[in-house]
Amino acid sequence: MNQLEQFFRSRKTSDIHKWSNYFDIYERYFSKFRGQPICFLEIGVDRGGSLEMWKDYFGEGATIVGVDIQPGCKAFQQADKKIYVEIGDQNDPAFLNYLQEKYHFFDIILDDGSHQFEHQRRTLEQLWPYCSELYLVEDTCTSYYPDFYGGRRVEGTFIEYSKNLIDEIHFHHRFDTNPETMWSSTLYGLHFYSGMVVLEKKATPPPYSFRSGRDAVQLPAQEAVMERLRAPYLLHTPKWRLLLWHLKYWAFRLSRQPEKMRHYALQFEYRKALRATQNHGTKQ
Repeated sequence: MNQLEQFFRSRKTSDIHKWSNYFDIYERYFSKFRGQPICFLEIGVDRGGSLEMWKDYFGEGATIVGVDIQPGCKAFQQADKKIYVEIGDQNDPAFLNYLQEKYHFFDIILDDGSHQFEHQRRTLEQLWPYCSELYLVEDTCTSYYPDFYGGRRVEGTFIEYSKNLIDEIHFHHRFDTNPETMWSSTLYGLHFYSGMVVLEKKATPPPYSFRSGRDAVQLPAQEAVMERLRAPYLLHTPKWRLLLWHLKYWAFRLSRQPEKMRHYALQFEYRKALRATQNHGTKQ
């Protein structure tokens, strides 16, 4: 039993409501922030107990900010302990702007608010630029609850929305021409747990492939693959197909923005070479 769960189970005053599997998830992602002067935002104060739990866990240097739509939650503020409560609607863009202007950035954001899909999505999209490390959405089980108009693979739920972010993480490996977004450039990791989605934030430039040993080299991912595929591709591909490919290649490059030309051309070349290599292997 970790410290957060111990605090939860020994609680005698203001209530805390959590699912039993959450504490191990918290420990996995939050432990490295203990004792650090972080700013932690929790959307959904309820009865105020979790604010004290976070303060006890992260330490004296941490600033804990709670948000709730109920005016009575302001009573849980303890400014002398750097625990603050802001009253407002998480679905109100003006209120979220107010939070950003007052606190600037949050190292960790935890959405345990209304649990409504649109509120979860809009809050994430508006606050993501002001999140430095982690963004957690709790009680995503509502995506499956009929009372919330959810269900398995029901379009519009937060779970279905989150699944689409998997494509953004793989932006540098995709073969489509969709532009880069804030997700493809900053979403480092996306983790699904029972009742919770965790998003890790970190700058995500195009990945590089490393090769060690006698012929050590560092190349972007598609170029590294091409080095292994180029020879059999050229050897076993008819000249007319090579000529056709070059025409398509340059037409494609000229149609793209300069900064995207190399990226998409490499993807296009990789697909052609891989297909030719696979065909050659089949014939053998």
